[in-house]
Amino acid sequence: MALDEASHRLFIGCRRVASLALFDTETGKLLTAVPNVGDADDLFYDAPRRRVYVLGGEGVIDIDQRDGDGLHRIGRVSTGDGARTGMWVGQQDRLYVAMPARRGQPAEIRVFSAS
Repeated sequence: MALDEASHRLFIGCRRVASLALFDTETGKLLTAVPNVGDADDLFYDAPRRRVYVLGGEGVIDIDQRDGDGLHRIGRVSTGDGARTGMWVGQQDRLYVAMPARRGQPAEIRVFSAS
């Protein structure tokens, strides 16, 4: 989950059915839900860009744009199988993604720029 406190909006990554849901925190009302990456684990809200970054174990980061009470995907970035854990550092405009050791490849941290 991620919170846009100023706008009273809550983003929730759902696994079954793989989707990103947007709720109004004042009313509890579901505003919208859009298809999103499977096996979602971490998601982050980038308030200045009005973007949501959703990390999923299926090997991608989905990037969704918030337009009012709507959401739409503006990008999909390949990471690697099982890479579902990360950390958004807004002061650096960077998303750090943990890549697990798989198929003889060592674990690593990948860095993605939001700009």
